[in-house]
Formats: sequence, C-alpha cells, structure tokens
Amino acid sequence: MEELNDAGLDHIHQATILNDQASIMSLVQSNHRLLELRTNDSKWVTPLLLACEKGVVPTIRTLVELDAQVDVLNGNNQNIIQVATLHNRISALEYFVRLQRKDIPVFKVLIFMINMDSSPDTEKAAEALTALIKMGNIDKNQFYSHPNSISALVKMLKNSYIDDARVHILDLVNLIISEESVHKAFVDEDGITIIIKLLNSSREDEIIHALCILKEIGLHDDYKAILSSSGGITQIIKLIGNTKNEVIQSEGTKALANFSRCSPFIQSTIGTNGGITVVVHLLRNSSSTVVLLPATLALANFVKLHQENQMTALKLNAVTPLMKLMRHKIRDIQINAVRAIHAIAERNPSAQQDIWQRSGLVPLINTLKRTRQQEFQEATAEALWALAGTEDDGQRNMAKLVGINVLVSLLGTLSDKLHFISSEALRVLGDGSDTKKDAIASEGGISQLVRILNSARQQVHLSAIRTLRILVMHIGYKPHVNNQRLVAQAGGIRLLVKFLTQNRPELIQVEAALTLSYTALNNKDVIQLIYKEDFNYILILRLMYSKDDLVRLLAGSALATFAFNNNVQQKQIALAGGVRYHSLLPFLQSQDEFYCANAAFQVAVLSRIIPDEEPATSSAIGIKVLVDLLDSKNQKSQALAANCIARLGHTRAGIPSAIVSIGAVPRLAKLLTSSSELCREAAAKALGYLTANPMGERQLLSICRRDQYLVKILLHHTGKGGVSKAFLHGWKHSKRVGLPPIKESSNTASRIFHTEYENRKTRERGDTFLVTFGQYEPEQLEINDPVQSNSRPPSPIGHDDGVETQSNVSEAIAY
Repeated sequence: MEELNDAGLDHIHQATILNDQASIMSLVQSNHRLLELRTNDSKWVTPLLLACEKGVVPTIRTLVELDAQVDVLNGNNQNIIQVATLHNRISALEYFVRLQRKDIPVFKVLIFMINMDSSPDTEKAAEALTALIKMGNIDKNQFYSHPNSISALVKMLKNSYIDDARVHILDLVNLIISEESVHKAFVDEDGITIIIKLLNSSREDEIIHALCILKEIGLHDDYKAILSSSGGITQIIKLIGNTKNEVIQSEGTKALANFSRCSPFIQSTIGTNGGITVVVHLLRNSSSTVVLLPATLALANFVKLHQENQMTALKLNAVTPLMKLMRHKIRDIQINAVRAIHAIAERNPSAQQDIWQRSGLVPLINTLKRTRQQEFQEATAEALWALAGTEDDGQRNMAKLVGINVLVSLLGTLSDKLHFISSEALRVLGDGSDTKKDAIASEGGISQLVRILNSARQQVHLSAIRTLRILVMHIGYKPHVNNQRLVAQAGGIRLLVKFLTQNRPELIQVEAALTLSYTALNNKDVIQLIYKEDFNYILILRLMYSKDDLVRLLAGSALATFAFNNNVQQKQIALAGGVRYHSLLPFLQSQDEFYCANAAFQVAVLSRIIPDEEPATSSAIGIKVLVDLLDSKNQKSQALAANCIARLGHTRAGIPSAIVSIGAVPRLAKLLTSSSELCREAAAKALGYLTANPMGERQLLSICRRDQYLVKILLHHTGKGGVSKAFLHGWKHSKRVGLPPIKESSNTASRIFHTEYENRKTRERGDTFLVTFGQYEPEQLEINDPVQSNSRPPSPIGHDDGVETQSNVSEAIAY
C-alpha cells in the first residue's frame, strides 16, 4: 500500500535516498506500481529521478534492471539525464553512457542543454560533457557522430555571455579537437575566427584554452592558410611579446611552432611579423622550463630550410643563447637547442660559415664526445653534419675535428642515424688519405662497418658499403692490402656476396658488387673467398641491363675493376657474356661528367673483351674523354678524371704513352694547385705513375723548372716512392745545373704549398680550425723545354707536341 509521509515520500523513496537496493527490490516485488510512484512535493519525482538527483549509481542500476521507466519527467519537465547533469552527478551520466541505450541519449540531451538560453543549464551541460570526454574508457563516438554537436559548441562560444560556461566549452573543444571529424567540422563552422577573437579576452584562462585549440589545428596543413588569413599568426606574436604569463608564452610558441612546420608561407609570415625576434627574446631572458622548451622547438621550425629566417636568426645572434641552453639541466631543452642550431645551418653555406667563425663547433663537438644519451647524440651529430655542408672538403674538415675514435665509437651504438653519419664522415675522411685509412682500421672501424651491414635501413647499407670501398683502395687503384684482409676477416665478403645474390634492391646489389671488386683487386685470397660464396659474373652482367642508369654504370665499374690488370678475370667475364660497347656509349655521350668519366675508364680497361669495337679505338675514346675532363670546371669531375688516369697509368703497355701524348701532363700539373685536396692528391698520384713514361717524365720536368714548388707538392702527396727514379734524378740534375729565377708574384704553387704545409702543422698541433685553401689559377705552362728539346727521343706515336687526336692515341695503344 502506498503510504506517503509528511515530506511526501514513500518507503521506496526513502530506500532510494538511503541506497537500500534490497528494500527497493522487496517493495517492487510486493507492488510493481511503486516503481513509478512519484513524491508528493514540488519535485514530483519517481524513484529513478530521485536516484539520479542523489547520484546513487547502484540504486539507479537496480531500478533500471527492474524496468523502471527511463523517459519520465519531473515537475520541472526534466528527464533523468537533465536531473543528473544539473546536480553534477557525473557517475550517473557515465553509467547511462555505458548502457548505450537509444532511449537514454546522454550526449543528445547534453547538446540540447548547451543550446538552451538558460545559463545554468548551459554551464552544467558543458561541465558534464567535459568530464565525460576526459574519461578514457567510454565510447565517445556517440558524441562525435551527433550531427549538431560541434555546431552547438561553436554557437555557444560565439553567443555566450557567461564566462564560466565559455571556459568549460573551450576546455571541451580542446579535448576533442584532435579528432579528424571534430576539427573538420569545427573549421567548417568558422570556429577558427571565433577562437582568434578570444585571444583578445581579458581572462587568461580563456586565452590559454584558445591557444591550445589553435595549436592542435595548426598541425593540419589544410587549415594553415585560414590561420594566416584570419590574422591569427600576428595576433599570437603580439600576445607572446606583450604578456608575462609563462603559460601563454609557452602555448603561443607551441602554436606558432605547429603553424610553421613544413610551411614556407607561414615561416615567411612569422619572420616578417617579428616572430623570430620574440622567440629569441624568450631564449635570452626566460629561465622557465615551460617557456624554453617550446621556444627552442619553435625557433627550429621557423628557420628550417628557410634561408631568410635563417639569416634573421643569425643577425639576432640566436646561436649564442642556444649554445648556453646546451648546458641546461633539462635534457629536452639541450636537445631542442642543438636541433635549432642544426635548423639554422642546414643547407645554408653562409649560416654554416657564420657559426664556424663564432666558434660554434667546439661546444657541439665536446657534447658529442661527452654524452651517452642516444637522442642527444643523434641531434648533436646531425647538427655537426649539417654544419659540415654538402662539399667533401667541408665534411672532411668536420670529420677531422670530431676525430676517428669518436666516429668509430658512434658506429658501435644502436642508432641508424649515428651509423649513417659516422659512416659518411669516415668515407670522406678516408677518401684520398692513406694515413686516415690506416687510422680508421686501427680504431676498429672496418669491423664496425661490416657489423652495421646487418642494419635494416637501406640508407645505412649503402653508406657502409661505399665507405668500405673507399677504405680498401688507394687513389689510382693501389689496393690497401691490410684493409682488404680486415674486411675478409670480419665476414664482409660473405655479406657483400649475400647482398648481390639475394633479392635486394638493384642499387644495393650493384654497390655490393663494386665493393667486392675493390676488395678483391690484386688479392687472390679474397678472390677465392668470393668464389666459395657461389659468386658468378652473370649476376653483375644482368645489372648492366637495368632500367636505372646509375645501376648500369656501377655494374660496368665493378666489371672493370675485377678485370683490371687481371687476364684470368677478363676471360671469366667474357665467358659469362662480356660487355658491349653500345651499352657504355650513352654514358660516354652523357652531359653528366660523373657518368662520362666512369664509362671512359670502363671502355679503356675492358677494351680487350668488348666484341663490338676495336680494342685500340675504344681505349683511345676512353682516354681522350678522361683527359678532356681534366679541364672541367667541377672539381669533383677533375678529381675523378685524375684518379682514373692514375689507374690507367699502371695498366697495360701503350696506355700511359697515349695519355701523355694528348697533353695530360700539363693539365694534371695545373691541378696540383687546385683548392681541392682530393684534386691535388689524385693529380699527384697520376703524375707519379706517368713519370715512368719517358715523355711524361720530360714534360713534367719542364713544367717543374718553371715552378719548383710543384715538385714539393708532388712529393708531399706521392712520397719519393710514388715517382720514377728517372724523374728524381732529372730533378736533382736540374737543380745542380741551376733553375731560372722564380717570380713570387706569379708563383702560385709556392703559395699552395705553404698553405698546405701550414694546414699540416695546424693539424699536428691539434688546433680546432684548419687553414683553408684558396682558389688559384696558375699561368699557362708550356710543354716543351727548349733546353732539352734537342735531346728528346722521338715519340713512339710520331708526335711530340702534345697535339691530341684519337688516331694518335689508338696508334699509341696499338704500339
């Protein structure tokens, strides 16, 4: 029987208030109508409405399971969701969401409440929505999928005059804006414009929420144009510059950092509106971790690959505070500071030079040597490599400053980034330098390079393979026997053959083949190891027909190296199918000098096993191309051509005479005064081999009489064993007879030699910075010496004047 007390409550209502589920179940079993019995007061609520008001979830669960009516309304025309919301019963709302019942649409009702004009309802609904979204274990798709959810929030932000309600809505938007459907709908509803207007709010909490929303939207490239056109960028820059609130400064710089990422247009907008100035000011004057961490990241994003912003940062002397922050106690700030320096220098030679001149390398190198934290090592190594630039000489100087022992130790880490940078640094360091090859080997560099061949990254594979190739060979195809042995002992031969024979990308296959050929040159033990691994020349010949030009070119280089001064291997290549001249002709005619030089060397070496062209003709064509490339304006091409000539200088008879006959000696002598160290060394080695030819010896003596310091440069790179005894005897004789006076104003070789001498002394002292070589243009040197021309024997090809013709070269080779 229904008996209401003076308060208008029945026993079931009292049991609901007391959360007495057993009594409720007993009462309902005795009289099911009690389940919908209303109180006799102004609220006029059922037990379920009362339970929602009190927030007793166990009782709510019991009443729902007893099939209580869920769509009931109280005396104020409010349903169970509204009652729970207005009384801040979030746990009750969470229970209803988990039920996932269509007749209890929690998010739909909350969105309806947000759209109401009643400010208490709006504020409570916003607060409840925020609390529900923050819960990580409920299905939020019910909210995201509602068609009016985002438009209701934007409308609320636009029209609300209750600050607290707006803060809750901003908090809610901030929580959900990362969802793709949400940020798209938010932008479509013109939410960006409304958020930017809120940056002028007098309430700092609203500004912070607005910045957080913009920060998230800025991650998406599709909206960056809207952010810029709506004035958001300039507004944020002004806001950061005018406030002392560290949270606003932090969130503002984060937003700008996201805007500028991968967007040159936004980077330019930030740069022209003083964004870099504001951030550098924060780096100089703030001591807050909250500010410094995003500020260093923002500066890196502002200047990355943007030359104007890079130069602006340099003018503001941004490197100085960044160097200071490298010693900060917070590791993330240290890393971000290094990355900012990297971004300032990347692909900008002027910026790189400026940082070198400011002694910016010393802290970075010391950091690389000191730290053992992998992420910090990676950031520092990347910054140093960016400062080294893209030219071999700059990278070589950087590698020297870092040191071989440090580079080899980085190969022992687990980082692919460090493996790649260290391998590249060791490659340029060992290229052309015999002493550096020995030092790398003695530090265990070869075994480490072989070890990282097991890396999963193709970029690391290629770099390690190329570096090993450099380390096993001197300029002019003089094998480094000890390093060849070390590669074999470390298991490198097995891995290289594995790369060649397995289903790998063609570029890795051909690079492995070329390195195998270098390691096997003049080394019978390595050749035997290669054949034990089921090696066959067909594997390389197949690559000669690749669609990739570089793969075809390198395949030819591998075959030429295997065949170099080795008749047995030449026969093996011929039996496997041989090489066709028409396969190399496109490279010989290429506008790319790298392709021309390599193809020219290949046809000269492989001429005897090329069936579709006469050996003398193909050799002559190759030699002429190489000699012509000595006049190239590209120093890398000059060095490569000189290196190829040095190789051919000690191959079969007739080749050196042909090289000398078409004027190679004076051109090589000119390269002795090149600003490129690799050019000088390659030219010196080539001249050293050509002095074994009587005509080459006389031509070089004639040139050296006009500039005696050329001999010092020559011997500096070759040593006395690198030139013929006849040349040394002739030079000593010339000195005894007496040389013509040397004009200091025109003596470019002397300046080059003294500069190189000072460089060597500087390195021996361990100084941080190296003297760099300048570019010199020596005078045109005559070939014929009138003093010795009468005693010169006739040329084997009938010409002694250096006039170059293909027929003359062919005759010399045939001779």
